[in-house]
Amino acid sequence: MRNKLVYIFIFLKISVFAQTNLVPNPSFEIYSICPNTSYQLHYASGWSSVRNTPDYFNSCSSQGSGFSTPNTVIGFQYAASGGAYAGFYSYFPSSGQPRECLGTVLASPLIIGTKYFVNFKVNLCQIDSISLNNCATDHIGALFSTNQYGFSTPVPINNFAQVYSNSIVSDTANWTTIKGSFVADSAYQYLSIGNFFDDLSTNKTYFFSSSTYSAYYFVDDICVSTDSIFTETWTNIREINANSSLSIYPNPCSDKLIVDLQESPNIPLTLTIYNSLGQVVYRKQSVNEERITLNLSDLSSGVFLLTLTNPTECFFKEEKIIIE
Repeated sequence: MRNKLVYIFIFLKISVFAQTNLVPNPSFEIYSICPNTSYQLHYASGWSSVRNTPDYFNSCSSQGSGFSTPNTVIGFQYAASGGAYAGFYSYFPSSGQPRECLGTVLASPLIIGTKYFVNFKVNLCQIDSISLNNCATDHIGALFSTNQYGFSTPVPINNFAQVYSNSIVSDTANWTTIKGSFVADSAYQYLSIGNFFDDLSTNKTYFFSSSTYSAYYFVDDICVSTDSIFTETWTNIREINANSSLSIYPNPCSDKLIVDLQESPNIPLTLTIYNSLGQVVYRKQSVNEERITLNLSDLSSGVFLLTLTNPTECFFKEEKIIIE
């Protein structure tokens, strides 16, 4: 038995679309460690701070920690899908016009001259006088760049983003979708999420009077694709049959994992495993049996995505598997 521990979040999706999401870990479900305090976005695989200290929230954390969903230190909110999301300040006035922004490396660079569609969800956190989260803003957006930014080399606030909200996002109960499209004029490889507009350019709504104002948002389900229909519907496809019958065992396991679909699929499937960078590490085509046995002995320790795709049906199931 190997001396290792691998947490595998298994996403099984049968989709009518050939396009894929260029954003690795788009719903923040894959993680290395459960968050338990502020500024732990880097625990979400593939994501990091590109300006100041964005946060990470995941249901894997202990209740009462303040960083487990849905009961967070910043307000009550279920994830748009799964059990995790990130959080950031879009407005926090002080010297230097601080913002919090998060970033990732796209699965592949954008192709110059190609039109891309962007879709992501945000939710304004709880409004209260204690934390001084007491306003809402517009201009929450997605910035694509050829430069890789980080905590020590922050993304600039220069009043530009390829896609952003023109209206103030003030819904604290529901997730608000921000979407748009653009034609790539460079081979952008990096994506940042946040407010990239200065204080004068950012419109705000104040909920009560205070000497200090701030706006904090949760973000989830980020999608970038060349297919507009896929971008609009990919999360709905993932959720359509979340309660469908499926067994994955043993758990914990050592080298072999069994995926039991309970019944044989009508059309052959393709089974693919991706690592946290979105790279394919395993693929099995023409899967038509109801029980699939995977030999995982060649995989190194880490976190992976497993997908089953079929051109005519929709199916989604999520499980956590431990390999020892």
